[in-house]
Amino acid sequence: MALKYPGDCITSADKIEYCYRARELLRLLHNTIGKWRREGLNQIEYNTIPQKIKDTLPDFAISPKLSEDSWDRFVSEEFFNRDHAISKAATLSFNELKKSTRWEIKVEDI
Repeated sequence: MALKYPGDCITSADKIEYCYRARELLRLLHNTIGKWRREGLNQIEYNTIPQKIKDTLPDFAISPKLSEDSWDRFVSEEFFNRDHAISKAATLSFNELKKSTRWEIKVEDI
């Protein structure tokens, strides 16, 4: 899985900003689905997540609580894969920024 940037996300700084926002949204999704595992489904929250994610959580057709197996599957197949794609993309952009000569920096002044 590779992270896909929108067309206007061009510079390395843009890409890092995009990655940080993507990671935050993924963290919030992780927390929401984790809450459903503990407390049961919240239909209002469920209605806000993308269908692609809903399709990975089949338990809700049977039970209002997410099973341990479905939680483990979400974490290992969805969360970790997406988090890895974000990390990889951010690292590539970060490495490009490290090469920047925009600023004249003297190590002794840091």
